[in-house]
Amino acid sequence: MIDEPNEPVFDGSKGMTKEERRATHERWADKAPIIELGSKEYELYENGKQCGGCAFYIALTSDLGFDWGACANTKSPHDGAAVFEHFTCLQYEFRPVPEGEEPKE
Repeated sequence: MIDEPNEPVFDGSKGMTKEERRATHERWADKAPIIELGSKEYELYENGKQCGGCAFYIALTSDLGFDWGACANTKSPHDGAAVFEHFTCLQYEFRPVPEGEEPKE
């Protein structure tokens, strides 16, 4: 979550303040899809197969990247959208980090 001092961050947020980033987090959370209990997506979610661990999840920079990323899976209905790291979809895909590359957090 967004906890650092209320100063602009220049690592991708282009100078948004802490409050602007917090408001973005809350606004996006309000718009996030709901995973229905008992659905196939819920089963994936419960088994830890969430966006943050998907091969096609690209974390955002700044502190928003702790919770949010972009989906880059062309098979997903969320391709090109900001997604919450604990969300999931039926197109979730895990891939080991290719040899010689470092995992990205």
